[in-house]
Amino acid sequence: INGREVMDRVKRERDRFVGFVLESVDDIPAEDKLSGYAKFADDHTLIIDDHTQVTAQRIVIATGSRPAYPAAWNELGDRLVINDDVFDWDDLPESVAVFG
Repeated sequence: INGREVMDRVKRERDRFVGFVLESVDDIPAEDKLSGYAKFADDHTLIIDDHTQVTAQRIVIATGSRPAYPAAWNELGDRLVINDDVFDWDDLPESVAVFG
């Protein structure tokens, strides 16, 4: 396996995917975009900032994520690799452990 080629492809695919997402978000008219603090009123209704109600058959919440790990792992320093770090690799490591 050529680790450099693998990582080049991983980065290209990530960039392609992000490009599609940004393009589709940019295509949403500004008047249709909502931003604020949302909570569910029921299975099909969101209340945003206590004044805007949105009802839909299906609601997708895409907030992003941050990794969570035990505080003791902080001692690992740069040996602890989180998901975002992988995209900085130019080559595959000889070995890696994946948790979660």
